[in-house]
Amino acid sequence: MQNATKARSERASRLQIPRYLGLERAEATRDGAVQLTLGHTDRLRKELTLDSEGLDFLLGFLKPTTLSSAARRVRERPAKAQRLGRDLKSAGILRPAKPVPERFRRYDRHLLFYDLAGADPVAVQANLARRRVALVGMGGIGNWVSMALIGAGFGELRLIDFDDIELSNLTRQVLFTEKDVGRPKIDVAAERLAERNRGTLVRPVPLKVSSARELSAALKGVHFVVLSADQPATIHEWVDLACVKRRIPYVNLGYRDATGVIGPMTVAGRTSCYHCFKPRSEKRRAKGGARDMAELHEALNRRYQAPSFGPVNALVSSIGALEIIKYLGGFAECASMGTELTVDPFTLEIDRRAYRRDRSCWNCGHIEA
Repeated sequence: MQNATKARSERASRLQIPRYLGLERAEATRDGAVQLTLGHTDRLRKELTLDSEGLDFLLGFLKPTTLSSAARRVRERPAKAQRLGRDLKSAGILRPAKPVPERFRRYDRHLLFYDLAGADPVAVQANLARRRVALVGMGGIGNWVSMALIGAGFGELRLIDFDDIELSNLTRQVLFTEKDVGRPKIDVAAERLAERNRGTLVRPVPLKVSSARELSAALKGVHFVVLSADQPATIHEWVDLACVKRRIPYVNLGYRDATGVIGPMTVAGRTSCYHCFKPRSEKRRAKGGARDMAELHEALNRRYQAPSFGPVNALVSSIGALEIIKYLGGFAECASMGTELTVDPFTLEIDRRAYRRDRSCWNCGHIEA
């Protein structure tokens, strides 16, 4: 029993140099020591001057090891080596080494990113592995987002769409090829995504949404919703109603003419909802000329086709996927929380518009965070 306890203690006290902590500069000093500048971020930037023994001590942590084990590799007094080790640890150059479960080893580079963000990388990955995400719309943005999320290792992706693949989709819908034209988008997407990560359950849901109630049933059990569909015209209202009712966070990803749109990310009880800015009923009674104008307006809307450009889809989707991973991984604040980000594709400028929550809103006002 004592041996087992000692072994656990040794494992817990192992340290290592983070693999993303690169060597920016190495210069020899007059006395033969080596001056090192370590990167990559200001948070971990540190200049060290070490003699050959100190350098040997530091290099001992390229693999996880304990301070005492590393100290035995050099001729210095163990106490001096221990002090150096503690200094390196307090500077963030040495970090506690945590074992990575075998099932998470494929996410090795992502784990380094989470560690760089200051989070427990294994805990972040475990969070993602438990989460189910639904994508409403599997067009250009749905394609790109699903690729990013399947790579991140979520527990489930639920694909909701009803459309078939068209030749014009191939400019931006990266999961499909020419031979797939005419097949249902969600069937092909599910096949291609499953090939990338068998550890994620991919569930196609063939559904042409016709009401918030119908959508709510399809979203049962999910932890987050991505809205990229633009049809029917009331789809945003239905997603908002269904998600607020089920307390499911969601984010809107799309474009407004040429401009990319990310957000707002809506979390019931914490942010505004889509209906904070709408009356409970928008039905209008049209009479005479007003009816004619309403019919004309509807006909023009049916005819309108928004431009959809592959690189803009990819840009919006990548930012959106990052926001989703941050939120569900729990390792960083989300810039789109209650805020719409718009990206100008010509200048790459990002504008932000925050939405204030209406606490008297009929849809979300009664919900507390």
